[in-house]
Amino acid sequence: MKMTKKTDDRVICNLKVWHKPFGWFWTIVFAIFLPFTSPNPLQAAFGVLGLWSVLRKREVLWCVNEAQWVYRTRNFWKWREVQYDMTADDTLTLIWCTPSSGSSYFYLKFIPKSAQFTQRHPIMENFTVEIFPTPTGEVELTATIKEIRRIYASCNIDVNIGVALDELNDKTSKAIHDELGIEFFPTQSDEKVVLYSDIVRREK
Repeated sequence: MKMTKKTDDRVICNLKVWHKPFGWFWTIVFAIFLPFTSPNPLQAAFGVLGLWSVLRKREVLWCVNEAQWVYRTRNFWKWREVQYDMTADDTLTLIWCTPSSGSSYFYLKFIPKSAQFTQRHPIMENFTVEIFPTPTGEVELTATIKEIRRIYASCNIDVNIGVALDELNDKTSKAIHDELGIEFFPTQSDEKVVLYSDIVRREK
């Protein structure tokens, strides 16, 4: 599913809200039965909780020439946002996932290293900012990485680029590495590296 909006001066990633399907269920059930019965406090609480879940939204925002990224959350209709410093230790990792059941897919993980963020969210270590099924996922996700990297560069900050493409065919993996400027090792090589934490060759 595509969750990112890109413009010339910003990238907005709409983060997944895992409980939203349950929120829709309780909201619809509550709306169906409300005209026919007077809800008790517990039922009303589930209705309000369902509405909160449906309206809940989470975003990560990067802007050109602003050395901070923004974590935005919406509770009901009220938005709240907190700004965190961009750092040279921040990492964007493109991952190829092959679950034991279901279809394989690409996803992009953002790992922030701002001291304010780690202090404020000691449990939340990373964000899954975009998910794409094969076969076009790598095209969209490498474009997103390059856009975010361009924003970091506008603030004279180098963001780390990582890839974890185990079990992906060499042809596609090499194309991704070349697009991101990362050295490629074929899977047959003893020097194969699954995760790269630094840019080997910066795009000019």
